[in-house]
Amino acid sequence: MIKAHNSKLVASLNRSIQRIADDQFDEYDIKMLLIDVREFLREESFLREVADFVAHPQRERGICHKAINAKYAKMKMASEGVKKLAESNVITREPRMPDSYYTDQILGYISLPKISKADFHLFVLDSLDDLTDDILIKYYNLNKRDIHQLLKRSFTKEAGFYHLNPTLKPHEIHLVDDILKFIRGTVLGIGAISYAGLQHEFDKALNRVSKDLGLSGFQSKPFRKKFEAVFVCILALMHDAKFKLYDGEEASAYLSLHGNKSTPKELGYSSFSLALMAQAPGFSFPIITSDIEYTKFIAEAGILPEAYHLSPIPWVHTRRKDKQLYLEQAAEA
Repeated sequence: MIKAHNSKLVASLNRSIQRIADDQFDEYDIKMLLIDVREFLREESFLREVADFVAHPQRERGICHKAINAKYAKMKMASEGVKKLAESNVITREPRMPDSYYTDQILGYISLPKISKADFHLFVLDSLDDLTDDILIKYYNLNKRDIHQLLKRSFTKEAGFYHLNPTLKPHEIHLVDDILKFIRGTVLGIGAISYAGLQHEFDKALNRVSKDLGLSGFQSKPFRKKFEAVFVCILALMHDAKFKLYDGEEASAYLSLHGNKSTPKELGYSSFSLALMAQAPGFSFPIITSDIEYTKFIAEAGILPEAYHLSPIPWVHTRRKDKQLYLEQAAEA
């Protein structure tokens, strides 16, 4: 419970909430709302991440940074592994080896008996967090929590390294080795933040803050109906944020479209939705994906959405016209 509050803060929050209620808001109103509500966030990790983006667009930590850094690190090391494999001519020399043999060569940059603290956190813990319970259960019948516990039992931290427990039996070592290769060899094309999760946390936080501060204008049901437009403002605010990567390189966030397929066998895309991507040197990754059809917020005629599939779009700022929110091009575009 908040015991004391600033009258200007209450007035600012009430103004932002009323702008949403009146369908008059744009990204700048949402930015002010996030700045105002940021100090009251508790367990709302997704919303806190977005609020931190607004306050500090140069990212060196957080949910998105960790996911992008892990994806980039895995893809960079795998790319270097493929290059070394090709240069070694091992496929020509040993053409009848099983696929697992070549995979082991590519993923051999981690030595199981002794892993540095930095590599363990990046290529094991952070990379595991970037996977889903569904895919882990499918292949190992274990969820992320189970695997965290397994790794905790399997390694001992000492002098800046994680050492494999010498009491492990051969079949246990094989399982740990296989899981670690799966973790660093699997990159999923999913965002770090979900639309549904963000909507739930935003609604939950505003409900709590409204109650604690006695705000007058917030109502959950109308807010949820307007959340698509709020979400588009959030994407616009996060556009052009920067991420410092583990090797000193930088990734940049950008607004994009992602193609949707009704079935995996479709050759083309049935529709295109708004997304926020990250471009790292040589690779791009989704930060936030959605099911929001781009035509709801981009009104220009003659757009070829295929040209913007996972690529930057020029419509990165919000504006209002007859109470309808739109994305428009930057002034210099």
